[in-house]
Amino acid sequence: MRRPAILSGERVYLGAIKREDIPLFTRWYGDPEIYCYEGKPGLFTNEVQELEWYEAQVNDQSRRNFAIVLKDNDSLIGLVSLLKLDLLHGTAELAISIGPRDARGKGYGTDAVRLVLEYGFRHLSLYNISLWHVEFNERGHQAYINAGFQVVARHRGRFLFNGKRYDTIWMDIVRDEFPLQD
Repeated sequence: MRRPAILSGERVYLGAIKREDIPLFTRWYGDPEIYCYEGKPGLFTNEVQELEWYEAQVNDQSRRNFAIVLKDNDSLIGLVSLLKLDLLHGTAELAISIGPRDARGKGYGTDAVRLVLEYGFRHLSLYNISLWHVEFNERGHQAYINAGFQVVARHRGRFLFNGKRYDTIWMDIVRDEFPLQD
């Protein structure tokens, strides 16, 4: 059965995360590369941890999580979230991960980021959405630039991986910089 679309882009749509997605999340987050790009090298999860995450996020009003689904075949390929929602001040942090390795670097992330920005600015009345990433995440960096983010800070040598230090890059976008669709 098709997952209902919350917002639809050029190639992907955002939908609700379902309990049935947990085995797929477990497979994705068993890939150490995912956690490395999220700044948590060496981590991986199991189905119990994914179920605990799912249960915790369902009623958490400080976040909005979305499934990223391909429009052409309804395949779930990732997650995108607005975290640390502060509706009083109109701010949030963005996080995204594309699960299958063969879906990375194809522009799906850019499409999903634009959709979640649209949701945050239009439906939550946010003003500023920020994110950070490790400097070696070049595909992610390009997706954020393509969606309109700007680099606002660099924390030098903040991330250690495999004996080498990397910078973390902080980026943000404000509502005035994002073209809301009519």
